Amino acid sequence: MTLTWILETTLRTVAVSALAGVGLALFQVRSSTVKLAVWRLVLFASLLMPLVNLLPKRVVQIPRPANPVVARMVRQLSTVPTLPIGSRTLPIPVDWRGIALRSYALVAGLLALRTVLGLLKLRHLGFTARPMPELGREVFETAHITVPVTYGVFAPRILLPEDWRHWTPETLGAVLAHERSHITERDFLTQCLSKLNRAVYWANPLAWWLDQQLAQFAEQTSDDAAINRVGERPAYAALLLNFAQRGSTFATSAGVSMARPGAVSGRIDRILDEAYRLSTPLSSLARVALAAVAIMAVAAFGALRISTVSAQTRAPEQRQQHNAEYLWNTETNTQEWALVTSHGTTAMNIRSDAKRFLKALTSRLSGDYLWFRRDGKEFVIDDPSAIAEIEASALARNYPPLLTRRDPL
Repeated sequence: MTLTWILETTLRTVAVSALAGVGLALFQVRSSTVKLAVWRLVLFASLLMPLVNLLPKRVVQIPRPANPVVARMVRQLSTVPTLPIGSRTLPIPVDWRGIALRSYALVAGLLALRTVLGLLKLRHLGFTARPMPELGREVFETAHITVPVTYGVFAPRILLPEDWRHWTPETLGAVLAHERSHITERDFLTQCLSKLNRAVYWANPLAWWLDQQLAQFAEQTSDDAAINRVGERPAYAALLLNFAQRGSTFATSAGVSMARPGAVSGRIDRILDEAYRLSTPLSSLARVALAAVAIMAVAAFGALRISTVSAQTRAPEQRQQHNAEYLWNTETNTQEWALVTSHGTTAMNIRSDAKRFLKALTSRLSGDYLWFRRDGKEFVIDDPSAIAEIEASALARNYPPLLTRRDPL
């Protein structure tokens, strides 16, 4: 994983999210179930976006600047004054890119670790909970929670606090309807994937916003299922308010809690709004249609990716006619050199150790120069007249100016 890869994936996810938001606004969607399905597909697209690189792409071939004059100058080194450079005297440059990548990975790891610790504690609570077969094989009770919580993917469980025996039948029915809606919609799996997406792309505000949206619409969808079971909105709103006042723990926050602190007021306002129409579960056909649209959107963004390729990927006869670097490479096969000017860098056969060497060399030399390696030693041509001759000759022969940075150092 590289910072460039993260940036490309983030930009594609932002584009898919913008498309989803425009679609919801254009069709004036108000159903929480539909919104949950759409943003869940955006989450899956974000997690699968790295696979876009495997899709067929439109390739634009951008030829690298041909510089036969550079090859000639390197061949005729005996006629040009050179200055040997001792590699040990050069300072080792700081790898800021590597530091940034490691720092990014550290934050992502800490966020992922926090989620894993919460899941482990929640799993421990589930193992110590007592089954309640009279309420259903998936229902358990425990003294370590104060609000109902649902967790689990393959064998989901509903954890109830011990005081559930003092609830009215309407309250118990509403709670079970709410939590079973979470199981039907597989909201726990969605929440885990959302936390993973947020950890990987923690620098992207969209990942945090998407996590909140998924939790919000998951609760709204389950609220609608509970209200359809109870039939009285004020009674259910009072139930939510009661659970919100109880608070939650670090372990229960890892599951799908019925009343998350700070998110209940908006849900209560929505529930008490008689003009708001309750949502109903989506049909299988609607889910398949939404999934097909999401797949086409991701494939479209992948197909529009434009890549640049080296001129050396052309046919052999084209390389021999138009790229002098091809001739130079076939003659020596091991020569390393780099022409560094204010317009950019053109190089041949540069290895990773030479890149670090050139970074340090550029910080020492104020002007343009030609660097090359021969017989295990580094040399540099920094004579302004020689460098000017190289660029002037390239321009005189109608070769493109060195404005394209090739093989960035």
